Amino acid sequence: VWLPPAYKGASGGYSVGYDSYDLFDLGEFDQKGSIPTKYGDKVQLLAAIDALKRNDIAVLLDVVVNHKMGADEKEAIRVQRVNADDRTQIDEEIIECEGWTRYTFPARAGQYSQFIWDFKCFSGIDHIENPDKDGIFKIVNDYTGEGWNDQVDDELGNFDYLMGENIDFRNHAVTEEI
Repeated sequence: VWLPPAYKGASGGYSVGYDSYDLFDLGEFDQKGSIPTKYGDKVQLLAAIDALKRNDIAVLLDVVVNHKMGADEKEAIRVQRVNADDRTQIDEEIIECEGWTRYTFPARAGQYSQFIWDFKCFSGIDHIENPDKDGIFKIVNDYTGEGWNDQVDDELGNFDYLMGENIDFRNHAVTEEI
């Protein structure tokens, strides 16, 4: 049986799980306006998995590790605008702005993981503030100098960026956390 992502999404109890917020919150912490996820709380999830296994039914639990959404705090960041139709075309101009890129998971208070996500964990973002703009923006940090990850589909030039804050696996702290 395939189960959709059961962790807390940016939409809290309404999330179907593809707006990944906290991979460690299976409906246990009061985050994003709810304790349970759309599918229930952690105890209910584990009971359902146990019942399926007792009946010799394999369980596949979906997880999204491409992006995060619903950051807890803004940070000062530098970005470059990207052509949405050809993501290999990146403007040379660097924009000083703010972005929702810091994930602290305050309700979890370090339980399961003390990792704090910040702009160095991401290669792209779809909304910036000061100036307030939507689009695709490549984040400028220690890991993004080479551009997008090239081990992805070449749709729209490069389909590394999908939505939200795009996780950058070139940052070794990120790969250790995931």
